[in-house]
Amino acid sequence: MYKDLQSRMDKAVDMRETGELDKSRKLFESLVKEVSVLLRRNSTDKLKNLYIQVMDEYVIQHRLEAKKSYNKALDFGKKLLEFDKKYNIHNPSSYRSVSNVLINLGSFEESVGYLKKVVDLYKGNSGRQGDALSHLAYCYLRSGNVVKADELINDALKKIKKNTKNEKYVSVWLSRALMFRSYILFAQGDIKEALKHSKRALKVAEENKLPIRIKQGKDLVNFLQSEVHIGSF
Repeated sequence: MYKDLQSRMDKAVDMRETGELDKSRKLFESLVKEVSVLLRRNSTDKLKNLYIQVMDEYVIQHRLEAKKSYNKALDFGKKLLEFDKKYNIHNPSSYRSVSNVLINLGSFEESVGYLKKVVDLYKGNSGRQGDALSHLAYCYLRSGNVVKADELINDALKKIKKNTKNEKYVSVWLSRALMFRSYILFAQGDIKEALKHSKRALKVAEENKLPIRIKQGKDLVNFLQSEVHIGSF
């Protein structure tokens, strides 16, 4: 039994590593179900360790599929931007579609140029411009330029709060920008101020019933509280 399961897992890994993600996913799914059923009947250490191995490889499968999806999204975004440039539309969403995916892929330095264009195109709309500036600040932070990130995030927060066009999603942008400000303060070593901003971000999210931002805010607050506690020893 173990030999057969191990052999099938190795086959799934081989498929995955040669790019046959659809086939490997199906095999991993069947393995996870089968080993889960076996665990209910037989909870030996050997089977438990096999389950851990299978699940570990299955996690890698999901990570690779996510990257594949992001690369596909990036292709779509770049095609959209080509369309925009061809007809001289100058819609900030065309540039934002590329910058957002680049951030998801961890290509922060590459995203900077696109975000600068978004900021420029949103002149006259302080809320959306501030949101783009906050993402630009985040990209500078992740690229190691904390000074530039700090400079931009303060301007971003002012513009979001001003909200000249009375945008509907300003609370989403404000909560996220406050989290970015918290990250920057943490990078500067000011953990207590970082914690204050994380709590402000959480408060905005809770007041506006934003479940995703609430989850992110709580995670950030909990992390920073643990850092403050460690620093007090």
